[in-house]
Amino acid sequence: MMDNRIGKIKRLMPEDGAIFVSIDKHERQNLEHVLSLNFGEDNHVEELIWAMNTNNSQAPNYSTNHEYVLVYAKNRQVAEQDKSMFREPKPGFAEVMELVARLNPHYPPVSEIEAELRKLYRDHQIQYRQEVEAQGMEWEDEKGNDPWKGLFNYNGAEYRDANGRLVPEAEAAKRKAVIWVWRSSDASMPATKQSPTVNDPNHPNYRWYKPAHPSSGLPCPHPKSGWKFAERFDPDNPGKKSFWTLHDDGRIAWGPDEANIPQLKRMLHEVETNVGKSVFSDYSDGEKQTHDLFNRSGVFLAPKHASFVSRFVLHATRADSTVLDCFGGSGSTAHAVFTANRLDGGKRRYITVEQGDYFNTIIKPRMQKVVFSADWRLGKPTSPETGISHCFKVLKLEGYEDTLNNLQLRRPSGTGDLFNGMPKEAHDDYLLRYMLDVESRGSLLSVDDFKKPFDYTLNVAVDSAGAFEPRKIDLVETFNYLVGLRVKHIDAQPQRGFVTVTGTLPSGESCLVLWRDWEKLDYEGLSKLCDKLAINPADNEYDVVYLNGDHNIPTVLTQTMAEGGATRVLKLRQIEPEFLERMFSVEDI
Repeated sequence: MMDNRIGKIKRLMPEDGAIFVSIDKHERQNLEHVLSLNFGEDNHVEELIWAMNTNNSQAPNYSTNHEYVLVYAKNRQVAEQDKSMFREPKPGFAEVMELVARLNPHYPPVSEIEAELRKLYRDHQIQYRQEVEAQGMEWEDEKGNDPWKGLFNYNGAEYRDANGRLVPEAEAAKRKAVIWVWRSSDASMPATKQSPTVNDPNHPNYRWYKPAHPSSGLPCPHPKSGWKFAERFDPDNPGKKSFWTLHDDGRIAWGPDEANIPQLKRMLHEVETNVGKSVFSDYSDGEKQTHDLFNRSGVFLAPKHASFVSRFVLHATRADSTVLDCFGGSGSTAHAVFTANRLDGGKRRYITVEQGDYFNTIIKPRMQKVVFSADWRLGKPTSPETGISHCFKVLKLEGYEDTLNNLQLRRPSGTGDLFNGMPKEAHDDYLLRYMLDVESRGSLLSVDDFKKPFDYTLNVAVDSAGAFEPRKIDLVETFNYLVGLRVKHIDAQPQRGFVTVTGTLPSGESCLVLWRDWEKLDYEGLSKLCDKLAINPADNEYDVVYLNGDHNIPTVLTQTMAEGGATRVLKLRQIEPEFLERMFSVEDI
Protein backbone atom coordinates (compact mmCIF):
# COMPACT_ATOMS: atom_id res chain seq x y z
CA MET A 1 0.00 0.00 0.00
CA MET A 2 2.77 2.46 0.87
CA ASP A 3 4.70 1.59 -2.29
CA ASN A 4 1.60 2.33 -4.36
CA ARG A 5 1.01 5.71 -2.68
CA ILE A 6 4.64 6.81 -2.67
CA GLY A 7 5.10 5.95 -6.34
CA LYS A 8 2.20 8.24 -7.22
CA ILE A 9 3.20 10.99 -4.79
CA LYS A 10 6.66 11.29 -6.34
CA ARG A 11 5.18 12.27 -9.70
CA LEU A 12 3.24 15.09 -8.05
CA MET A 13 6.26 16.56 -6.25
CA PRO A 14 8.30 19.47 -7.60
CA GLU A 15 12.02 18.88 -8.12
CA ASP A 16 12.86 20.71 -4.89
CA GLY A 17 10.10 18.97 -2.89
CA ALA A 18 10.54 16.62 0.05
CA ILE A 19 8.52 13.92 1.80
CA PHE A 20 8.42 13.26 5.57
CA VAL A 21 7.09 9.92 6.81
CA SER A 22 6.61 9.15 10.50
CA ILE A 23 7.03 5.49 11.47
CA ASP A 24 7.74 3.36 14.53
CA LYS A 25 10.43 0.71 14.89
CA HIS A 26 8.27 -2.18 13.64
CA GLU A 27 8.01 -1.01 10.01
CA ARG A 28 10.92 1.44 9.79
CA GLN A 29 13.17 -0.88 7.80
CA ASN A 30 10.45 -1.85 5.33
CA LEU A 31 9.49 1.79 4.84
CA GLU A 32 13.10 2.78 4.16
CA HIS A 33 13.32 0.11 1.43
CA VAL A 34 10.12 1.40 -0.20
CA LEU A 35 11.28 5.03 -0.09
CA SER A 36 14.74 4.19 -1.43
CA LEU A 37 13.21 2.11 -4.21
CA ASN A 38 11.01 5.02 -5.33
CA PHE A 39 13.27 8.00 -4.69
CA GLY A 40 16.73 6.43 -4.84
CA GLU A 41 19.18 6.15 -1.96
CA ASP A 42 20.98 9.31 -3.13
CA ASN A 43 17.84 11.29 -2.30
CA HIS A 44 17.70 10.04 1.30
CA VAL A 45 18.15 13.27 3.26
CA GLU A 46 17.99 12.15 6.89
CA GLU A 47 16.47 9.82 9.45
CA LEU A 48 15.10 12.01 12.23
CA ILE A 49 14.80 10.62 15.76
CA TRP A 50 11.74 11.88 17.60
CA ALA A 51 12.11 11.59 21.39
CA MET A 52 8.73 11.43 23.15
CA ASN A 53 7.55 11.62 26.73
CA THR A 54 6.71 7.93 27.12
CA ASN A 55 7.74 5.37 29.70
CA ASN A 56 6.57 1.75 29.66
CA SER A 57 7.59 0.25 33.00
CA GLN A 58 6.11 -3.10 31.93
CA ALA A 59 8.40 -3.48 28.90
CA PRO A 60 10.32 -6.80 28.96
CA ASN A 61 13.60 -5.12 27.94
CA TYR A 62 13.65 -1.41 27.02
CA SER A 63 10.99 1.25 27.21
CA THR A 64 10.83 2.67 23.69
CA ASN A 65 10.44 6.44 23.86
CA HIS A 66 11.28 7.40 20.31
CA GLU A 67 9.99 7.06 16.76
CA TYR A 68 11.42 7.92 13.36
CA VAL A 69 10.71 10.42 10.63
CA LEU A 70 12.29 9.45 7.30
CA VAL A 71 13.06 12.37 4.99
CA TYR A 72 13.57 11.99 1.24
CA ALA A 73 13.84 14.63 -1.48
CA LYS A 74 12.55 14.40 -5.03
CA ASN A 75 15.97 15.66 -6.12
CA ARG A 76 18.31 16.23 -3.19
CA GLN A 77 20.81 18.33 -5.14
CA VAL A 78 18.08 20.72 -6.29
CA ALA A 79 16.44 20.88 -2.84
CA GLU A 80 19.69 21.70 -1.06
CA GLN A 81 20.33 24.66 -3.35
CA ASP A 82 17.55 26.43 -1.42
CA LYS A 83 19.30 27.66 1.71
CA SER A 84 16.01 27.87 3.60
CA MET A 85 15.29 24.16 3.06
CA PHE A 86 15.38 21.87 6.10
CA ARG A 87 15.62 24.85 8.47
CA GLU A 88 13.10 25.79 11.12
CA PRO A 89 12.03 29.06 12.75
CA LYS A 90 13.89 29.86 15.92
CA PRO A 91 11.46 28.93 18.74
CA GLY A 92 10.14 32.09 20.34
CA PHE A 93 11.07 34.26 17.35
CA ALA A 94 7.44 34.96 16.46
CA GLU A 95 6.62 35.98 20.04
CA VAL A 96 9.55 38.41 20.18
CA MET A 97 8.52 39.92 16.84
CA GLU A 98 4.96 40.32 18.14
CA LEU A 99 6.34 42.18 21.19
CA VAL A 100 8.43 44.43 18.95
CA ALA A 101 5.42 45.16 16.72
CA ARG A 102 3.38 46.12 19.79
CA LEU A 103 6.03 48.43 21.26
CA ASN A 104 7.39 50.05 18.12
CA PRO A 105 4.55 52.55 17.44
CA HIS A 106 5.09 54.07 20.92
CA TYR A 107 8.90 54.46 20.59
CA PRO A 108 9.67 53.63 24.24
CA PRO A 109 13.19 54.06 25.68
CA VAL A 110 15.60 51.23 24.89
CA SER A 111 15.77 50.33 28.59
CA GLU A 112 12.01 49.78 28.62
CA ILE A 113 12.18 47.56 25.51
CA GLU A 114 14.90 45.44 27.10
CA ALA A 115 12.86 45.14 30.31
CA GLU A 116 9.88 43.90 28.25
CA LEU A 117 12.13 41.32 26.55
CA ARG A 118 13.30 40.02 29.93
CA LYS A 119 9.68 39.79 31.10
CA LEU A 120 8.67 37.85 27.97
CA TYR A 121 11.47 35.33 28.56
CA ARG A 122 10.64 35.04 32.26
CA ASP A 123 6.93 34.44 31.56
CA HIS A 124 7.82 31.78 29.01
CA GLN A 125 10.09 29.97 31.47
CA ILE A 126 7.30 29.89 34.05
CA GLN A 127 4.84 28.54 31.50
CA TYR A 128 7.33 25.96 30.20
CA ARG A 129 7.99 24.68 33.71
CA GLN A 130 4.26 24.33 34.35
CA GLU A 131 3.88 22.32 31.12
CA VAL A 132 6.80 20.04 32.04
CA GLU A 133 5.53 19.35 35.53
CA ALA A 134 1.95 18.86 34.27
CA GLN A 135 3.23 15.97 32.17
CA GLY A 136 4.84 14.34 35.21
CA MET A 137 8.43 15.10 34.19
CA GLU A 138 11.25 16.35 36.42
CA TRP A 139 12.04 20.02 35.91
CA GLU A 140 15.78 19.61 36.55
CA ASP A 141 15.94 16.93 33.85
CA GLU A 142 13.92 18.89 31.30
CA LYS A 143 14.84 22.55 31.74
CA GLY A 144 17.77 22.10 29.37
CA ASN A 145 15.28 21.11 26.63
CA ASP A 146 13.53 24.48 26.69
CA PRO A 147 13.04 25.27 22.98
CA TRP A 148 13.58 28.99 23.68
CA LYS A 149 16.98 28.54 25.33
CA GLY A 150 18.81 29.81 22.24
CA LEU A 151 16.78 33.01 22.39
CA PHE A 152 17.40 34.27 25.91
CA ASN A 153 20.69 36.00 25.06
CA TYR A 154 18.87 38.20 22.52
CA ASN A 155 18.23 40.79 25.22
CA GLY A 156 19.62 43.96 23.63
CA ALA A 157 17.56 46.47 21.67
CA GLU A 158 18.20 49.53 19.52
CA TYR A 159 16.55 51.68 16.87
CA ARG A 160 17.55 51.69 13.22
CA ASP A 161 16.21 53.50 10.16
CA ALA A 162 14.93 52.01 6.90
CA ASN A 163 18.51 51.70 5.63
CA GLY A 164 19.69 49.86 8.74
CA ARG A 165 21.60 52.82 10.21
CA LEU A 166 21.72 53.18 14.00
CA VAL A 167 19.34 55.87 15.33
CA PRO A 168 19.52 57.49 18.82
CA GLU A 169 16.36 56.68 20.79
CA ALA A 170 15.57 60.42 21.13
CA GLU A 171 15.27 60.64 17.31
CA ALA A 172 13.47 57.32 16.78
CA ALA A 173 9.94 58.71 16.42
CA LYS A 174 10.98 61.58 14.15
CA ARG A 175 12.92 59.27 11.82
CA LYS A 176 10.31 56.47 12.00
CA ALA A 177 12.93 54.00 13.15
CA VAL A 178 12.24 50.36 13.90
CA ILE A 179 13.33 48.22 16.84
CA TRP A 180 16.11 45.70 16.25
CA VAL A 181 16.77 42.99 18.86
CA TRP A 182 20.33 41.73 19.24
CA ARG A 183 22.75 39.68 21.30
CA SER A 184 26.50 39.97 21.75
CA SER A 185 28.53 37.19 20.15
CA ASP A 186 32.09 35.97 20.19
CA ALA A 187 34.21 37.72 17.54
CA SER A 188 37.24 35.44 17.77
CA MET A 189 38.97 33.80 14.83
CA PRO A 190 37.73 30.22 14.23
CA ALA A 191 40.07 27.38 15.16
CA THR A 192 40.95 26.39 11.60
CA LYS A 193 44.06 26.66 9.48
CA GLN A 194 44.72 30.34 8.73
CA SER A 195 46.85 32.27 6.28
CA PRO A 196 50.33 33.31 7.61
CA THR A 197 49.27 36.93 6.99
CA VAL A 198 47.08 36.92 10.14
CA ASN A 199 50.29 37.01 12.23
CA ASP A 200 52.03 39.75 10.22
CA PRO A 201 51.56 43.17 11.95
CA ASN A 202 52.42 44.92 8.69
CA HIS A 203 49.80 43.11 6.64
CA PRO A 204 46.14 44.32 6.27
CA ASN A 205 45.00 40.83 7.31
CA TYR A 206 46.63 41.04 10.78
CA ARG A 207 44.30 39.69 13.52
CA TRP A 208 46.03 40.50 16.83
CA TYR A 209 45.31 44.23 17.01
CA LYS A 210 43.94 46.01 20.12
CA PRO A 211 41.19 48.50 19.20
CA ALA A 212 40.84 51.68 21.23
CA HIS A 213 37.74 51.90 23.44
CA PRO A 214 35.47 54.73 22.18
CA SER A 215 35.07 56.22 25.69
CA SER A 216 38.53 56.00 27.23
CA GLY A 217 40.64 55.75 24.10
CA LEU A 218 42.64 52.97 25.76
CA PRO A 219 43.34 49.66 23.96
CA CYS A 220 40.96 46.74 24.50
CA PRO A 221 42.25 43.16 24.62
CA HIS A 222 41.84 40.88 21.63
CA PRO A 223 40.35 37.36 21.80
CA LYS A 224 42.84 34.62 22.67
CA SER A 225 42.69 33.19 19.15
CA GLY A 226 42.67 36.61 17.46
CA TRP A 227 39.88 38.48 15.64
CA LYS A 228 37.76 36.84 12.94
CA PHE A 229 38.11 39.97 10.77
CA ALA A 230 40.86 42.44 9.92
CA GLU A 231 41.07 45.80 11.65
CA ARG A 232 40.78 48.14 8.68
CA PHE A 233 39.09 48.19 5.31
CA ASP A 234 41.25 46.49 2.66
CA PRO A 235 40.72 48.03 -0.81
CA ASP A 236 42.07 44.84 -2.37
CA ASN A 237 39.22 42.90 -0.67
CA PRO A 238 36.26 45.32 -0.74
CA GLY A 239 33.73 42.60 0.08
CA LYS A 240 35.35 41.72 3.42
CA LYS A 241 34.10 43.18 6.68
CA SER A 242 36.55 44.84 9.06
CA PHE A 243 36.40 45.76 12.74
CA TRP A 244 36.03 49.48 12.13
CA THR A 245 33.50 49.20 9.31
CA LEU A 246 31.39 47.06 11.68
CA HIS A 247 31.85 49.69 14.38
CA ASP A 248 30.74 52.44 12.01
CA ASP A 249 27.62 50.36 11.29
CA GLY A 250 26.88 49.99 15.02
CA ARG A 251 27.61 46.26 14.91
CA ILE A 252 30.25 46.17 17.68
CA ALA A 253 29.13 45.71 21.30
CA TRP A 254 31.70 47.49 23.46
CA GLY A 255 32.05 46.73 27.14
CA PRO A 256 31.72 49.49 29.79
CA ASP A 257 35.48 50.05 29.65
CA GLU A 258 38.66 48.86 27.97
CA ALA A 259 38.96 45.81 30.24
CA ASN A 260 36.34 43.93 28.19
CA ILE A 261 36.84 42.27 24.82
CA PRO A 262 34.50 43.91 22.26
CA GLN A 263 31.95 41.56 20.81
CA LEU A 264 29.90 41.33 17.63
CA LYS A 265 26.20 42.17 17.56
CA ARG A 266 23.99 39.50 16.03
CA MET A 267 20.52 40.68 15.03
CA LEU A 268 17.62 38.34 15.76
CA HIS A 269 15.77 39.01 12.51
CA GLU A 270 18.90 38.02 10.54
CA VAL A 271 19.10 34.57 12.16
CA GLU A 272 15.40 33.77 12.49
CA THR A 273 15.88 30.12 11.54
CA ASN A 274 17.91 27.24 12.94
CA VAL A 275 19.40 24.26 11.16
CA GLY A 276 17.06 21.34 11.81
CA LYS A 277 18.50 18.69 14.15
CA SER A 278 18.37 14.98 13.42
CA VAL A 279 17.45 14.21 17.04
CA PHE A 280 14.75 16.32 18.62
CA SER A 281 12.39 16.20 21.58
CA ASP A 282 8.72 16.92 21.10
CA TYR A 283 6.40 16.24 24.01
CA SER A 284 3.35 17.91 22.49
CA ASP A 285 0.23 15.92 23.30
CA GLY A 286 -1.98 15.29 20.27
CA GLU A 287 -4.65 13.63 22.41
CA LYS A 288 -4.89 16.74 24.59
CA GLN A 289 -5.17 18.94 21.51
CA THR A 290 -8.07 16.95 20.04
CA HIS A 291 -9.72 16.85 23.48
CA ASP A 292 -9.51 20.65 23.67
CA LEU A 293 -11.00 20.92 20.18
CA PHE A 294 -13.91 18.49 20.66
CA ASN A 295 -14.23 18.30 24.48
CA ARG A 296 -14.10 14.53 24.50
CA SER A 297 -11.44 11.86 24.85
CA GLY A 298 -10.57 9.17 22.34
CA VAL A 299 -11.50 11.25 19.31
CA PHE A 300 -8.77 9.50 17.32
CA LEU A 301 -6.18 6.84 18.13
CA ALA A 302 -2.76 8.44 18.78
CA PRO A 303 -3.30 11.72 16.90
CA LYS A 304 -0.27 13.85 16.00
CA HIS A 305 -0.14 17.34 17.48
CA ALA A 306 -0.30 20.11 14.87
CA SER A 307 2.87 21.75 16.22
CA PHE A 308 4.78 18.49 15.65
CA VAL A 309 3.73 18.34 12.00
CA SER A 310 4.19 22.09 11.45
CA ARG A 311 7.89 21.57 12.20
CA PHE A 312 8.23 19.69 8.91
CA VAL A 313 5.88 21.98 7.01
CA LEU A 314 8.24 24.83 7.89
CA HIS A 315 11.32 22.72 7.06
CA ALA A 316 10.37 22.10 3.46
CA THR A 317 7.88 24.67 2.20
CA ARG A 318 7.79 28.22 0.99
CA ALA A 319 5.04 30.64 1.95
CA ASP A 320 3.02 29.67 -1.17
CA SER A 321 3.66 25.91 -1.23
CA THR A 322 1.04 23.15 -1.37
CA VAL A 323 1.26 20.40 1.27
CA LEU A 324 -0.13 16.94 0.49
CA ASP A 325 -0.98 14.28 3.07
CA CYS A 326 -2.41 11.11 1.56
CA PHE A 327 -3.06 9.59 5.04
CA GLY A 328 -5.10 12.40 6.59
CA GLY A 329 -5.81 10.66 9.91
CA SER A 330 -7.15 13.20 12.40
CA GLY A 331 -6.29 16.17 10.16
CA SER A 332 -3.04 17.14 11.90
CA THR A 333 -1.27 18.07 8.66
CA ALA A 334 -4.00 20.44 7.48
CA HIS A 335 -4.07 21.94 10.99
CA ALA A 336 -0.27 22.30 10.83
CA VAL A 337 -0.52 24.31 7.62
CA PHE A 338 -2.75 26.80 9.45
CA THR A 339 -0.21 26.93 12.27
CA ALA A 340 2.65 27.61 9.84
CA ASN A 341 0.69 30.28 7.98
CA ARG A 342 -0.21 32.05 11.20
CA LEU A 343 3.44 31.94 12.26
CA ASP A 344 4.98 33.52 9.17
CA GLY A 345 2.03 35.05 7.31
CA GLY A 346 2.27 32.45 4.53
CA LYS A 347 -0.43 31.39 2.08
CA ARG A 348 0.29 27.67 1.97
CA ARG A 349 -2.45 25.37 0.73
CA TYR A 350 -3.14 21.79 1.74
CA ILE A 351 -4.63 18.63 0.28
CA THR A 352 -5.54 15.93 2.76
CA VAL A 353 -6.91 12.52 1.76
CA GLU A 354 -8.71 10.01 3.97
CA GLN A 355 -11.08 7.11 3.37
CA GLY A 356 -12.43 6.66 6.89
CA ASP A 357 -15.84 7.87 8.06
CA TYR A 358 -14.06 10.23 10.44
CA PHE A 359 -13.32 12.54 7.52
CA ASN A 360 -16.75 14.07 8.11
CA THR A 361 -16.78 13.66 11.90
CA ILE A 362 -13.20 14.75 12.73
CA ILE A 363 -11.17 16.23 9.87
CA LYS A 364 -13.77 18.58 8.42
CA PRO A 365 -15.04 19.97 11.74
CA ARG A 366 -11.45 20.28 12.95
CA MET A 367 -10.62 22.52 9.98
CA GLN A 368 -13.70 24.63 10.64
CA LYS A 369 -12.70 25.06 14.27
CA VAL A 370 -9.06 25.90 13.52
CA VAL A 371 -10.15 28.52 10.99
CA PHE A 372 -12.32 30.22 13.63
CA SER A 373 -9.71 30.22 16.42
CA ALA A 374 -6.09 29.15 16.76
CA ASP A 375 -6.64 27.86 20.31
CA TRP A 376 -9.43 25.87 21.96
CA ARG A 377 -10.18 24.65 25.43
CA LEU A 378 -12.88 22.11 26.32
CA GLY A 379 -14.49 22.56 22.91
CA LYS A 380 -14.66 26.37 23.22
CA PRO A 381 -12.57 28.90 21.25
CA THR A 382 -10.12 30.82 23.46
CA SER A 383 -8.64 33.16 20.85
CA PRO A 384 -11.34 33.99 18.27
CA GLU A 385 -9.39 37.15 17.40
CA THR A 386 -6.95 34.84 15.58
CA GLY A 387 -9.69 33.67 13.21
CA ILE A 388 -8.91 33.87 9.50
CA SER A 389 -10.80 33.88 6.22
CA HIS A 390 -10.59 30.49 4.57
CA CYS A 391 -12.30 28.38 1.92
CA PHE A 392 -11.81 24.65 1.53
CA LYS A 393 -13.33 22.25 -0.96
CA VAL A 394 -14.42 18.69 -0.18
CA LEU A 395 -14.30 16.08 -2.95
CA LYS A 396 -15.73 12.59 -2.44
CA LEU A 397 -14.30 10.03 -4.83
CA GLU A 398 -16.07 6.86 -5.91
CA GLY A 399 -14.96 3.96 -3.75
CA TYR A 400 -14.62 0.23 -4.38
CA GLU A 401 -17.89 -0.51 -2.60
CA ASP A 402 -19.64 2.20 -4.64
CA THR A 403 -18.50 0.51 -7.84
CA LEU A 404 -19.88 -2.86 -6.70
CA ASN A 405 -23.18 -1.26 -5.74
CA ASN A 406 -23.63 -0.02 -9.31
CA LEU A 407 -22.44 -3.01 -11.34
CA GLN A 408 -25.20 -4.67 -13.34
CA LEU A 409 -24.44 -7.79 -15.38
CA ARG A 410 -26.32 -8.03 -18.66
CA ARG A 411 -25.81 -11.46 -20.22
CA PRO A 412 -26.86 -11.88 -23.84
CA SER A 413 -30.00 -14.01 -24.23
CA GLY A 414 -29.46 -17.66 -25.01
CA THR A 415 -26.08 -17.94 -23.29
CA GLY A 416 -27.28 -19.25 -19.92
CA ASP A 417 -27.05 -22.94 -20.82
CA LEU A 418 -23.68 -22.41 -22.46
CA PHE A 419 -22.32 -20.71 -19.35
CA ASN A 420 -23.65 -23.39 -16.98
CA GLY A 421 -22.19 -26.17 -19.11
CA MET A 422 -18.64 -24.83 -19.14
CA PRO A 423 -15.77 -26.78 -17.53
CA LYS A 424 -14.66 -25.23 -14.23
CA GLU A 425 -11.44 -23.80 -15.72
CA ALA A 426 -13.35 -22.14 -18.56
CA HIS A 427 -16.03 -20.99 -16.12
CA ASP A 428 -13.43 -19.18 -13.94
CA ASP A 429 -11.70 -17.75 -16.98
CA TYR A 430 -15.04 -16.41 -18.25
CA LEU A 431 -15.77 -14.75 -14.91
CA LEU A 432 -12.40 -13.01 -14.65
CA ARG A 433 -11.65 -12.14 -18.27
CA TYR A 434 -15.04 -11.55 -19.85
CA MET A 435 -18.04 -11.21 -17.60
CA LEU A 436 -16.93 -8.26 -15.43
CA ASP A 437 -15.42 -6.46 -18.38
CA VAL A 438 -18.13 -7.04 -21.00
CA GLU A 439 -21.42 -7.89 -19.29
CA SER A 440 -21.12 -4.99 -16.83
CA ARG A 441 -20.17 -2.50 -19.56
CA GLY A 442 -22.32 0.61 -19.41
CA SER A 443 -23.75 -0.12 -15.97
CA LEU A 444 -21.56 2.49 -14.28
CA LEU A 445 -21.62 5.13 -16.99
CA SER A 446 -22.99 5.00 -20.51
CA VAL A 447 -23.41 7.45 -23.35
CA ASP A 448 -27.09 7.81 -22.48
CA ASP A 449 -26.13 9.21 -19.06
CA PHE A 450 -24.65 12.26 -20.79
CA LYS A 451 -28.04 13.32 -22.16
CA LYS A 452 -28.96 14.70 -18.74
CA PRO A 453 -25.49 15.11 -17.17
CA PHE A 454 -26.66 17.20 -14.22
CA ASP A 455 -29.00 14.46 -12.99
CA TYR A 456 -26.52 11.55 -13.00
CA THR A 457 -26.53 9.48 -9.78
CA LEU A 458 -24.67 6.52 -8.31
CA ASN A 459 -25.61 4.23 -5.45
CA VAL A 460 -23.17 5.42 -2.78
CA ALA A 461 -22.42 3.43 0.39
CA VAL A 462 -23.67 5.21 3.51
CA ASP A 463 -22.49 2.81 6.23
CA SER A 464 -20.22 -0.16 6.80
CA ALA A 465 -23.16 -2.57 6.81
CA GLY A 466 -23.58 -2.26 3.05
CA ALA A 467 -26.49 0.18 2.92
CA PHE A 468 -26.42 2.64 0.06
CA GLU A 469 -28.51 5.42 -1.43
CA PRO A 470 -28.53 7.24 -4.79
CA ARG A 471 -26.53 10.48 -4.77
CA LYS A 472 -25.81 12.99 -7.48
CA ILE A 473 -22.37 12.83 -9.08
CA ASP A 474 -20.64 15.89 -10.51
CA LEU A 475 -19.72 14.85 -14.04
CA VAL A 476 -18.56 18.38 -14.86
CA GLU A 477 -15.98 18.41 -12.06
CA THR A 478 -14.93 14.84 -12.84
CA PHE A 479 -14.24 15.69 -16.48
CA ASN A 480 -12.15 18.71 -15.47
CA TYR A 481 -9.88 16.38 -13.50
CA LEU A 482 -9.82 13.67 -16.17
CA VAL A 483 -8.51 16.04 -18.86
CA GLY A 484 -6.30 17.94 -16.38
CA LEU A 485 -8.06 21.25 -16.98
CA ARG A 486 -6.73 24.23 -15.04
CA VAL A 487 -10.05 25.98 -14.59
CA LYS A 488 -10.29 29.74 -15.00
CA HIS A 489 -14.06 30.28 -14.99
CA ILE A 490 -17.26 28.28 -14.55
CA ASP A 491 -20.73 29.49 -15.52
CA ALA A 492 -23.03 26.93 -13.89
CA GLN A 493 -26.71 27.30 -14.74
CA PRO A 494 -28.02 23.71 -14.74
CA GLN A 495 -31.58 24.95 -14.11
CA ARG A 496 -31.37 26.57 -17.55
CA GLY A 497 -29.80 23.45 -18.99
CA PHE A 498 -26.11 24.36 -19.37
CA VAL A 499 -22.70 24.70 -17.70
CA THR A 500 -19.65 26.24 -19.39
CA VAL A 501 -16.08 25.81 -18.19
CA THR A 502 -13.05 27.63 -19.55
CA GLY A 503 -9.42 26.97 -18.74
CA THR A 504 -6.11 25.61 -19.93
CA LEU A 505 -5.20 22.00 -20.75
CA PRO A 506 -1.86 20.45 -19.67
CA SER A 507 -0.68 20.96 -23.27
CA GLY A 508 -1.09 24.71 -22.82
CA GLU A 509 -4.11 24.85 -25.15
CA SER A 510 -7.01 27.09 -24.20
CA CYS A 511 -10.19 25.09 -23.74
CA LEU A 512 -13.95 25.53 -23.54
CA VAL A 513 -16.15 22.73 -22.17
CA LEU A 514 -19.88 23.17 -22.86
CA TRP A 515 -22.29 20.82 -21.08
CA ARG A 516 -26.00 20.81 -21.84
CA ASP A 517 -29.18 18.99 -20.92
CA TRP A 518 -30.48 17.55 -24.21
CA GLU A 519 -34.11 17.92 -23.14
CA LYS A 520 -33.69 21.63 -22.45
CA LEU A 521 -31.28 22.52 -25.24
CA ASP A 522 -31.81 20.79 -28.57
CA TYR A 523 -30.02 21.79 -31.80
CA GLU A 524 -31.83 25.10 -32.01
CA GLY A 525 -31.49 25.76 -28.29
CA LEU A 526 -27.74 25.08 -28.46
CA SER A 527 -27.30 27.57 -31.31
CA LYS A 528 -29.26 30.23 -29.42
CA LEU A 529 -27.20 29.60 -26.27
CA CYS A 530 -23.94 30.02 -28.17
CA ASP A 531 -25.22 33.27 -29.68
CA LYS A 532 -26.37 34.57 -26.30
CA LEU A 533 -23.07 33.73 -24.62
CA ALA A 534 -21.09 35.07 -27.60
CA ILE A 535 -19.50 31.62 -28.02
CA ASN A 536 -18.51 30.52 -31.50
CA PRO A 537 -16.70 27.18 -31.32
CA ALA A 538 -15.44 27.73 -34.87
CA ASP A 539 -13.53 30.93 -34.11
CA ASN A 540 -10.01 31.27 -32.73
CA GLU A 541 -10.91 32.12 -29.13
CA TYR A 542 -10.27 28.54 -27.94
CA ASP A 543 -7.85 25.89 -29.17
CA VAL A 544 -10.09 23.02 -28.08
CA VAL A 545 -13.86 22.88 -27.52
CA TYR A 546 -15.61 19.93 -25.82
CA LEU A 547 -19.36 19.45 -26.19
CA ASN A 548 -21.69 16.66 -25.04
CA GLY A 549 -24.26 15.08 -27.33
CA ASP A 550 -25.20 15.47 -30.98
CA HIS A 551 -25.07 18.96 -32.41
CA ASN A 552 -25.26 20.87 -35.68
CA ILE A 553 -22.15 22.99 -35.14
CA PRO A 554 -19.74 22.64 -38.09
CA THR A 555 -16.75 20.42 -37.35
CA VAL A 556 -13.49 22.39 -37.39
CA LEU A 557 -9.99 21.11 -38.04
CA THR A 558 -6.95 22.96 -36.67
CA GLN A 559 -3.37 22.49 -37.76
CA THR A 560 -0.62 21.93 -35.25
CA MET A 561 3.08 21.76 -35.97
CA ALA A 562 5.03 18.87 -34.52
CA GLU A 563 8.17 16.93 -35.26
CA GLY A 564 7.71 15.33 -38.66
CA GLY A 565 5.39 17.99 -40.06
CA ALA A 566 1.92 19.44 -39.61
CA THR A 567 -0.97 17.51 -38.05
CA ARG A 568 -4.64 18.39 -38.46
CA VAL A 569 -6.71 17.69 -35.37
CA LEU A 570 -10.34 18.14 -34.41
CA LYS A 571 -10.92 21.36 -32.56
CA LEU A 572 -14.54 20.50 -31.68
CA ARG A 573 -14.62 17.23 -29.73
CA GLN A 574 -17.30 15.16 -28.06
CA ILE A 575 -17.15 14.78 -24.29
CA GLU A 576 -18.54 11.23 -24.15
CA PRO A 577 -15.71 9.23 -25.80
CA GLU A 578 -13.01 11.31 -24.08
CA PHE A 579 -14.69 10.90 -20.70
CA LEU A 580 -15.26 7.15 -20.99
CA GLU A 581 -11.79 6.42 -22.33
CA ARG A 582 -10.08 8.31 -19.53
CA MET A 583 -12.49 7.14 -16.85
CA PHE A 584 -12.03 3.45 -17.51
CA SER A 585 -8.40 3.44 -18.58
CA VAL A 586 -6.45 0.91 -16.52
CA GLU A 587 -3.06 2.30 -17.47
CA ASP A 588 -0.65 2.51 -14.53
CA ILE A 589 -3.15 1.23 -11.97
